[in-house]
Amino acid sequence: MPIKAVPIKAVPINGVDRIIAYRDYEQKTFVEWLLQKYHSLSRSYKFRL
Repeated sequence: MPIKAVPIKAVPINGVDRIIAYRDYEQKTFVEWLLQKYHSLSRSYKFRL
């Protein structure tokens, strides 16, 4: 009896993966927000000097 090649099914993203992806996205946007805030603050300090 020949061995059949089993087609690999696409694994659905489970809740944990979704949470991790969301957390990573949140972290990224938070870091970007901090950088923007820092840049705007440094700009305002430069104008004051």
